[in-house]
Amino acid sequence: MTQRILLHQAARPSDWTTIEESINVSQAITDAVSNHDTIIVDCLTLLITNLVFEPPYQEEINDEKEQKIYAAVGQIIATTENLAATVIIISNELGMGLVPEDALARRFRDIAGRANQLLAEAADEVYVCISGIPMRIKPS
Repeated sequence: MTQRILLHQAARPSDWTTIEESINVSQAITDAVSNHDTIIVDCLTLLITNLVFEPPYQEEINDEKEQKIYAAVGQIIATTENLAATVIIISNELGMGLVPEDALARRFRDIAGRANQLLAEAADEVYVCISGIPMRIKPS
């Protein structure tokens, strides 16, 4: 994983500012907008993972934790609605593959799918990238 991170960092343009925020993405966006006109959040699925495994760790995702995730997504949407900056949010599409065997992974997939739907509904533009080819799906 360390090697992957180093490769990602090396591939970034030298004039990019990187902010690593594991939970409070809305605040990171708010802080970044004063110095940047384009903000890339990479990625929503990692935020969901961080919220799912935020202490105290549980063997399942309970309803309270699920609602906390949706609240975080809602906060990101509210934060970005009236910004002068362009905000690009990257996420993973998890629902196009096999149905996971265990309950935790299935619930995670469902939550990520709903979070993606909430963001896509609020977004001006939505793209899906398959095999490195971006395809615009909103507006169609």
